Amino acid sequence: MTYPFEQMLALAQANGRLFVRLTEISRAGWERELQIGRGFMVPIGDQSRDTPSGQAPDASREAVAGLVQDLAEVRTVALAGMKDAALEWQKACAEVLASCTTLLTASCREQPAAGGGDDSPA
Repeated sequence: MTYPFEQMLALAQANGRLFVRLTEISRAGWERELQIGRGFMVPIGDQSRDTPSGQAPDASREAVAGLVQDLAEVRTVALAGMKDAALEWQKACAEVLASCTTLLTASCREQPAAGGGDDSPA
């Protein structure tokens, strides 16, 4: 009997690579979102110094539209990266499972048939 340690290891490595890729994509997205948010909030903070107490500073429609567009771009880039990572993971898993099928087929050919090969009635 063979034990598929190499296949289990290959699946674990594929899972680890997927985890690392998704973590990198998430981190990069959050960093970019923080930069976008900082770029949006700093001018509003500067405006609030000049606004009377109890009133909120006005954000222009263009600034808000730009913020939403920038955040949508970050999301699109992140989703594309996640899709690529998932496709790489699927490919790696398919290769491992194909090798498992080949290994299982070869293993079944090596084992004798059940019942000892005696087809005569008892």
